[in-house]
Amino acid sequence: MFDRPTNPTTLSYASSLGTVVFSLNVNELVALGGLVLALLTFVINWRYKHLHYRLAATKTVAKEAPDVAEG
Repeated sequence: MFDRPTNPTTLSYASSLGTVVFSLNVNELVALGGLVLALLTFVINWRYKHLHYRLAATKTVAKEAPDVAEG
């Protein structure tokens, strides 16, 4: 049925994760989902703010650089 043997460590971690997830009630699952969404929102906002600051710094440097063609 399977072409390769299953790694016992992977199987152990998967069964442990399944036990934890299926032992939670609906309120705990919703709270956990909210926490995951909050963390994802934080990471995405941080990334885009970092890109925004880098773009703003690049534009500032480009404005301050002397124009060589006017020379």
